[in-house]
Amino acid sequence: MRDGHHILHVLPGFGLGGMELRLVKIINGLGPGWRHTVLPLNGNHAAMRGASLAALVAIEPPPVSSNRLGQLWSLRKVMRRIRPDLLCTYNWGAMDAQICNHLGAIAPSVHNECGFDFSEATVRLRRRKVMRRVLLRRTYATVVVSRALEQIATLEFGLSPGKVHFIQTGVDSERFRPELDRSWRRIHGVPDSSLLLGFVGGLRKEKSLNLMLEAFSRANLRNSVLALVGAGSCHTELAELARELGIADRVVFAGHEADPAVVYPSLDLFLNSSATEQTPNALLEAMATGLPTVCTDVGDCAYLLGSNSAPVIVPYGDADAYAASLRELAASPGLRRALGEANRRRAVQHFPLDRMVAEYRRLYEAAIVQRAGGK
Repeated sequence: MRDGHHILHVLPGFGLGGMELRLVKIINGLGPGWRHTVLPLNGNHAAMRGASLAALVAIEPPPVSSNRLGQLWSLRKVMRRIRPDLLCTYNWGAMDAQICNHLGAIAPSVHNECGFDFSEATVRLRRRKVMRRVLLRRTYATVVVSRALEQIATLEFGLSPGKVHFIQTGVDSERFRPELDRSWRRIHGVPDSSLLLGFVGGLRKEKSLNLMLEAFSRANLRNSVLALVGAGSCHTELAELARELGIADRVVFAGHEADPAVVYPSLDLFLNSSATEQTPNALLEAMATGLPTVCTDVGDCAYLLGSNSAPVIVPYGDADAYAASLRELAASPGLRRALGEANRRRAVQHFPLDRMVAEYRRLYEAAIVQRAGGK
């Protein structure tokens, strides 16, 4: 296998979300034998800051056109100019690149389904399902990041099992590990004596952080603080909800943190309340740091944690059940410690980062070799 393979990655955006950060892990892990061009269709490339091999990554500006047909034509011209060895697309928002590729057979392609926005959290939109059925059958492979998505790809998108590759997300357990450094909480005014509950991620609708705030309010935990670490479109309404619930003085809106590894050691309990998830990066990071968690029963969260029951897993939308789990864990430091230690062991043993990168490398190489052999 020769060095210097060139991958064109087309994404809806290359911001600070789980899909984008997973791609950064892959780019960093593949190393100098691979070159990458990243084309974020919305122009956002904030995740680029995490690429340790930035010299091997080029950012391509999105094509601009006043109409749909012109947009496709411009995108196809960009792809033909780049002429990558492999095209990788990510989620529904990048499906135009698959359309262009199939019209011109520019490169072998791998599509990545990493999750859905709120509009497809429970039921996929009919038009999108039809398009996926047509386009994804012609790709070399579709990668999914959860067992739940694996079922959706075969049952709803009509893909044969051989075309669907489940690659489990990995976590860097050396970077995210239990430590005693709790300085992050002090910077944000949280005393060491307080129980600090935390969420790390985007403040977006699908994260259902209103449920988390409601449960935190109902739990009525003494000497406790909830930190929401991240930025997003729901910040204002969440701040207003905290005021309405009378908990604004116990909720910290910490904003985006460039290095989440500094946050987790300061937390006593990690929270997730999403309406839709697959394999959350933040959950794996919290597990690797040795934190106990409370998560809604969505995607592969129960599988990641090795539990499908309270207090670890609660039904989505049930604020009372969520609050009950918070009370149970707040009352038992021993239970929190035992769950955190189990989470650390599970992250190290079952979700290593190098295994994830190796599986992507093998898939990419196989797609490129097949194309070369067909010439």
